[in-house]
Amino acid sequence: MYLTNYELTYKKRIDETTDEVDMLYRMDLVHVFQLDDLFYGKDGDALDDDFNMEPFFKSLTSETDKLYDRFKENTLLIELMENVSKKLKFPIDIHDKHSIFFFLFN
Repeated sequence: MYLTNYELTYKKRIDETTDEVDMLYRMDLVHVFQLDDLFYGKDGDALDDDFNMEPFFKSLTSETDKLYDRFKENTLLIELMENVSKKLKFPIDIHDKHSIFFFLFN
């Protein structure tokens, strides 16, 4: 589901705003949700130009949905999501807890 012991690589360079840091974040997301086969292919090859991202994003959404269902009643998480909702300005109106939970992975 989610590798809690995975060491995020992008966090070491989080103050930078480069394409490389963005790539590291995306790689971390793939690894932490254990979606390597969907993203890299069964052989671990790099993505090709005609790669279909839809199955990957569906799986990523499914995994975050499972996490949300597992922890949605957690008092600390509820408090965190309420604080995020109050303090952050979102480009779109998202105030339901499920959307805010998904946002926490950004």
